[in-house]
Amino acid sequence: MPHLNIYVGEDLLRQIKTTAKIEKISMSKLIQNKISNVFNKADWPENYFDIFGSLDENDLKRPEQTAAKFDVPRESL
Repeated sequence: MPHLNIYVGEDLLRQIKTTAKIEKISMSKLIQNKISNVFNKADWPENYFDIFGSLDENDLKRPEQTAAKFDVPRESL
């Protein structure tokens, strides 16, 4: 795999180290993932699939439906 050197400030380096430690991946892998996300816009947003199962079934309630007489008439085609 090709090798790339970059220069970052001390604050950014601390953020990278902390984030990599939290995510339990290497700094190289973290940066590779972040750069890939920028260039692969078709990918799902970061942590998108982490939200599945986070809502209780009772949290999802269908709103009351209005009577059909209140619908706006549709234009004929």
